[in-house]
Amino acid sequence: MGAGLKVDIYDQGAVNSASSVSSGIINPVTGPKYVKSWMIEDLLPEAKELYTAIEKDINIPIVHNREIWRHLNDIKAENVWDSRMEDPSYQRYVSRPDHHEAKLDLFKNAHRFGIVTGGLHLDVKKMITALNLRWKEQEILIEETFDESQIEIIEDGYQYKERKYRQVILAQGHRGASSQLFDTDTYRPVKGEVLLVRIEGLGMEEIVKFGKFIMPLGDNIYWIGSNYQHDFANSLPDTEQSTALYAFLDDELGLPYEIVEHQSGIRPATKFRRPLIGEHQKHKGLYLFNGLGTKGISLAPYFSRALIQSIQEEGRFESTKAYKDSFHI
Repeated sequence: MGAGLKVDIYDQGAVNSASSVSSGIINPVTGPKYVKSWMIEDLLPEAKELYTAIEKDINIPIVHNREIWRHLNDIKAENVWDSRMEDPSYQRYVSRPDHHEAKLDLFKNAHRFGIVTGGLHLDVKKMITALNLRWKEQEILIEETFDESQIEIIEDGYQYKERKYRQVILAQGHRGASSQLFDTDTYRPVKGEVLLVRIEGLGMEEIVKFGKFIMPLGDNIYWIGSNYQHDFANSLPDTEQSTALYAFLDDELGLPYEIVEHQSGIRPATKFRRPLIGEHQKHKGLYLFNGLGTKGISLAPYFSRALIQSIQEEGRFESTKAYKDSFHI
């Protein structure tokens, strides 16, 4: 799994990071028009390979293959879904269930469902916790916030405090929006609110998209989210902003529920909805890896492999279009 590079990882960690509250869903078919996710044919094999390798390495089950039941709320939606089923390029991803009745009874305003197959659910929090423990044991995790103002350019690379590096990769999440090394107005951080809810009797093993995502976590606990907020003061949960989630539970769910936890996180999204990845145009060996946004779980394996391979081969990474079009360095 390793790329043969000696590394130090600087990470203070954050309770309200986007990763810590992420659903971990990789969904091949998204949106109201039920289209394939961007680059999913390339991204999905890489994601399954990497996360399965991590699962084997840490010896903790973190990868789960689960169907995603999409609510088709009217005849028009059904027709669009059926047209996808007739498209050969979609047939591995979309189908119809044999029986709707069990799901219809769970919701007050249910119509029909379609099934998305081929995706996965990654237990992100378990993975991060296990990897951080491993990296601490290996003495490569330095638990502090990386301060880019202390990077010094030296003859053969970079110096950060007392340590020297040939390459530096800045993967700072939403904090990257204030970076002085990669100056851009492309970031559009998005805050999301999610609820962990106990629902006795729901008994779902699949993920359901019924306006909001409902994902089983075990022991009658479900992850429900999320909303999108572009103007926010901090990363802490905001009860006022989660109104839509409470309204969804009250208006659509046909069973009583109990709120277990309210969580929130800030996603490092971009205006172009594409990642910001590439080498600095002036400083060789200084890289940006950011802007993965709401689809970071699916994007990270493919693009991290591509970036590391370019470093190993001492080639210039083919920067993403958003990077080329938006940076002022």
